[in-house]
Amino acid sequence: MLSTLNKTDHCSSDKLYQVEAYSRTLVFRNENYLVMVGRYNCIISGIKDLIFSLKHEEKERLPRIANSLNGLMNEIKIIKSKSEFIMNENFNMSKNKLA
Repeated sequence: MLSTLNKTDHCSSDKLYQVEAYSRTLVFRNENYLVMVGRYNCIISGIKDLIFSLKHEEKERLPRIANSLNGLMNEIKIIKSKSEFIMNENFNMSKNKLA
């Protein structure tokens, strides 16, 4: 891309390099975000499956177990939200550095 520039172009090669770096950062961020969200969603799904299976097996202890698992699931959702926030903040900071 940079090799195709000539003296009549209105963009500097530094600016194009910044655009390319921004694009790579965006792709890297999206891949990390998808991996992170997928892992959290997998954990949450596993806990939901465990709660469902316990409903049929542990009638006496179910309320206590279900409450504990629901609490754990809520904590994981909070961690997931905080992770998303941090990733967005880091992305915005790197985006501002390129501007």
